[in-house]
Amino acid sequence: MKKTDDNNNENESETEIMRCLALELKNPLTMIYNPVKKLIDSKEFEGEMLNTLNGVVKQAERMTQMVNVVLDGKNNGITAKGINPERICLNEWVENLINNYKIRTDSRRFRLMFQPDRAIEFAFFDKEIVSEAFYSVIDYVMDYSRSGSTIRVSTSNKKGYFEIIVECRDNILPADTDKIFLENPYKSIKKEYEENLINLPSARVKMNLMGGDIYVKNGPDKTGAVFRIKFPDSMESEITIQESVRPYNHEKEEAERLLGEPDDFDTKNATVLIADDHRELLDYLKNEFRPYFKNVYTAIDGKEALESVNVKMPNIIISDIMMPRMNGFDLCRKIKENPELSHIPIILLTSRTDPINQKLGYKIGADAYMAKPFDLRIMYKLICSQLKNRQEIKKLYAGSFFTSLTENINYTPADEQFIIKLNNIIKENLDNSDLDAQFLVDKLCISRTSLFNKMNSLLGVPVAKYIRRMRIEAAKNLLVNTDKQINNVALCTGFAESQYFSTVFKQETGMTPTQYKQEHAKKRRIENKVNP
Repeated sequence: MKKTDDNNNENESETEIMRCLALELKNPLTMIYNPVKKLIDSKEFEGEMLNTLNGVVKQAERMTQMVNVVLDGKNNGITAKGINPERICLNEWVENLINNYKIRTDSRRFRLMFQPDRAIEFAFFDKEIVSEAFYSVIDYVMDYSRSGSTIRVSTSNKKGYFEIIVECRDNILPADTDKIFLENPYKSIKKEYEENLINLPSARVKMNLMGGDIYVKNGPDKTGAVFRIKFPDSMESEITIQESVRPYNHEKEEAERLLGEPDDFDTKNATVLIADDHRELLDYLKNEFRPYFKNVYTAIDGKEALESVNVKMPNIIISDIMMPRMNGFDLCRKIKENPELSHIPIILLTSRTDPINQKLGYKIGADAYMAKPFDLRIMYKLICSQLKNRQEIKKLYAGSFFTSLTENINYTPADEQFIIKLNNIIKENLDNSDLDAQFLVDKLCISRTSLFNKMNSLLGVPVAKYIRRMRIEAAKNLLVNTDKQINNVALCTGFAESQYFSTVFKQETGMTPTQYKQEHAKKRRIENKVNP
C-alpha cells in the first residue's frame, strides 16, 4: 500500500513539473513566433527560406497546442469542472481541517492553536481548492518545524479578502523562504527544499483561479514564516461575465476580425504600460511597441506597475496575471476600484487557456484578455480597438448632451459611480453661481489634476464646459415645462445675469431662450390639435 502511495506521489510530482515547464514555455514561444512571423510579413524572403520560416511558425503553433494540452488536461480537473463555491461557516470549517490533522500533529508532538476572527460568519469559496492550499502550507511548515513546536492558525477579513493565516516561529524554515516561494514559484532555488516546495505552486495556481493567492513572509529575525491563504470575500455562486463586456478570445474568427479592421487609428500620442515578470519578454515588447507609441513604460510586477500608473497615467495597461508581489488580478482590481484610475483600459495576459481565468478577469473589470503565446499584430489591433472605443465615446459626447447618452454608453462600475456622483453634485448645486472646478474638487475629495484627467479621459471635455452644458440642459427643461420668466430660469441655473445666460444658451442650442420657449410652445399646440 505504501509503495502505491509513493508511486502516486511521484506521478503527481512529475505531472506538476510538466505543468510548470509548460507555463514557462509560453513566454519563449511568444518570442519565437512573433519575430519569425514579422520576417514572413516583410515579403523579403521567398523560396526555401520562406518555406523554412513558415515551418518554424507551424512548429511554434504545434508546440502551443501541446503546451495547452498539458495545462488544460493535467490540472486535476479544475478546468473541466470549473470553480464550485459554497456558502460555508469559515471558522468551523477551518477548525475541522485542523482536527483532521490531529493524528499527525499529536504523533510529532505539535501543538496547533486556532484563533478565529469571531466577526466572520460565512464565506463563499471552493472548499477543495482552499483545503488543498491549507494542507500544502501546513505540510510545508510541519516538515521544517521542530517537534513540539506551536503552529498558530487564525482567520481574518481585511480589504475585501478572507485570510487563513498559518504561523510558526519556533522552526527551522530556510531564511529565504519568502524569496524561494514568491520570486520563483515554479523552480526550487535549493535542492533540499524541492520536495516540500513542489506542492505549493500547484496550490497557488488553483487559488489564482479563484481570485486568491498564497503569500509568505519571513518571521522576525528571519526565523520561521507566516503564510496567508487569501481569497475574495465577494465570490458569487456562479462567476459570470458582466453583460456590458464583450469577452475577447484568441480563436481564429476573432483574430481575423481584428486583423481585418482598418489601420486608421494613430497611437503615436498614446502611452502604454506593460507589466510582466519575464524580463526578456518585457524588453522585447517594449522594443516592438516603441515605434508606435509616444511612451512605453514597463514594470516587473504588479506593485511596481501600480506605482508607475499613479505617476505616469498611461492610456492603456497590458499586464501578465501571474507575477510576484502583486498579481495581475490584484493590479486590475486596485485600478478599477480607484475612481482616479478606473478609466484606464486593462488587457490581461496569461499562460493559461481555460475560461475560468477569463471570467475572473472580466469580473474584476478587465477590458480584454489574451492568452500566451500571442500574435503581436493582434495585440496591437486589440490595443487600438480599446483606445478607439474610448475616443468614440468622447466624440459622441462632444456633439451632444451627456444626459441623452448615458443609456447607450458602457462604463466600468467605478467610472459609472464617478459620473453619477459628479452629476448629482452639479444638479444639486445648479443655482450656485460659484459652482466651478474647485467646487467639484472639494466635493469629490480628489485633486484638481485628477479631476481634469478623469474628465478628459471619460468625456473629452473641460470641467467648465461640462458644468455649462448641465446648466443649459436644466434651463431647457424649465423653459418648456414651467411658467418661470427667463431671468428666473437664469438664476435657477446659476447665471447671475440674464443677458449672459441668453448668450450661452444660444451658443449651445442655436436659439435664444425666448425663441426656444416659443418653438416648443408651438409644437405643443400642434400636438394638442392632432391629439385632442
